[in-house]
Amino acid sequence: MMDESTADTTHPITAVASSQPEGYIIPQDRRRKVYNMGGDTLTISTVKRRRSRLDTANRSEDGDSIEDFIAKLTYLPRKSTGTSSMFMATVEQRMVRNGFSCSIPRLQANLVLPRGSLVFQLVREGRLPEFEALLRDGRASLRDHDSLGNSLLAVRTG
Repeated sequence: MMDESTADTTHPITAVASSQPEGYIIPQDRRRKVYNMGGDTLTISTVKRRRSRLDTANRSEDGDSIEDFIAKLTYLPRKSTGTSSMFMATVEQRMVRNGFSCSIPRLQANLVLPRGSLVFQLVREGRLPEFEALLRDGRASLRDHDSLGNSLLAVRTG
């Protein structure tokens, strides 16, 4: 049985990249659907964004833009007390003035650890030296995720 829990959201985000002289305007449309399948979770996420260069003298778009589309499919097996794996498939497409390009689809298998694991505690608290020691010793990986599917970066910034 599959229950659809929809978090179908649209987030138009306009940002000006200050590190580039011209800057960019980036409106984004993010959507996410979560399906619960007997304890397992399947998440489909998409992002559409249009990056337009900003003419800083006129503060208007100059017409030269790039459109990106990113789709991600994530499978998270039912929660367990120990370690499990999460699988992700990602594909990206970029449209520019004279055509488009598509990346090679990426497949990832990430380790899923309980939310209270030492690696997540260190990341949440910003204890970088101890976190680096876990990485060096092979007791943690930059690809580790918690039982809700959050990456280390998402745990730190969220």
